[in-house]
Amino acid sequence: TEYRAQGFDAARVPNSGGLKQKGDLTGVPGVHVEVKCAGRIQILDWLAQAEAEAPAGDMPAVHFRLSSRARSTGWYVALTLDDFVDLLKRASA
Repeated sequence: TEYRAQGFDAARVPNSGGLKQKGDLTGVPGVHVEVKCAGRIQILDWLAQAEAEAPAGDMPAVHFRLSSRARSTGWYVALTLDDFVDLLKRASA
């Protein structure tokens, strides 16, 4: 994954979080990652899922892209504005 290329010990969660452990990736410290690859973007539903399943103290984030072969896109990350501002503050500290 791109996270591994950047030095993170990231790995997919078995059954895409369908078991006891929620989320789709491990090894991204402080972030609860939901991964979505779909033909139609349903960001509000996906964010609601990430927020509901994120452990206390973890930032819920949705990693997503379109799956359509006709319109392939890169990966994007969605999170709340408050969490984004928090990331900016941490980066400038």
